[in-house]
Amino acid sequence: MQNKHSVEFIQQAQSPAAPETSVSRRVGLFIFSIGAIYIFTVSGMSTWWIVPTMREIGLHSFSTAVMIWAVSAPVGALLLAVGGAAVAPDRRFWVAVIASILIVFWLASGPISQVISPLFGIGGGLIMLFFLGNAWQWVNARPQLPAAVRPAADLHMLGQVFFFIAAWNLCGLMGAPTFVLRPELSQQFDMATLAINVGTTVLICLTIGWGCMFFSQRLRPA
Repeated sequence: MQNKHSVEFIQQAQSPAAPETSVSRRVGLFIFSIGAIYIFTVSGMSTWWIVPTMREIGLHSFSTAVMIWAVSAPVGALLLAVGGAAVAPDRRFWVAVIASILIVFWLASGPISQVISPLFGIGGGLIMLFFLGNAWQWVNARPQLPAAVRPAADLHMLGQVFFFIAAWNLCGLMGAPTFVLRPELSQQFDMATLAINVGTTVLICLTIGWGCMFFSQRLRPA
C-alpha cells in the first residue's frame, strides 16, 4: 500500500501544470500576441507610410506618430520576451527580461548625443570575442551532437556568421570608410555611393541571418 501511495504521489507530481501555470500560460500568450501584432502593424505596415512622409516633411512635423513608430520595434520585442517569460516562468529569465527593459528604456531616453569612439571600439571588440567564443563552442560540440540536432546547430552558427558580417559592415557604415556618423568626413571623401552599398550589404546579411535563425528553430527536435 505504501508503494501504491508513492506511485500516486509521483504521478501527481508529473501531472500537467497547475491551474496557476495554465493561467500564466494564457496571459503570456496574450502578451506575446499583442507584441507580435504591434510589431507587424506599427513597425512593419506603418513604415510604408511613415518613412515617405518623413522624407517630405521631416522628423518633427508629426512627433506623436513618429514616437509611436520609433518605439514599436523595441516595445514589441520586449512584449514578446515578457510573454515568453510568462508562458514558462523562470526566475533567471525574468531577471534578464527586466534588465533588458531597463536598458531599452535608458537607450530610448537618448542619453548619447555625440560620437564616443572608445565605445565603438569596445563594443566592436566584444562582438568579435563573443562571435569567436560562440564559434569555438560550436566546433567543440558539433562532433558529439546527434545527427538530428546537428542541422539546427549548423544553421544557428551560420546565422551568427551573417550577423557578424553585418556588424562588420555596420562598423564601416558608421565609421571608416563611409563616416555616416561624421557627415563632414563623408561629404569630404564623397562616400554616398559606398554608404548605399554597405548599407544594403548590412540589410542582406541581417535578413539571411534571421532566416537561418528561424529555420534552425524549425529544425530543432521537439
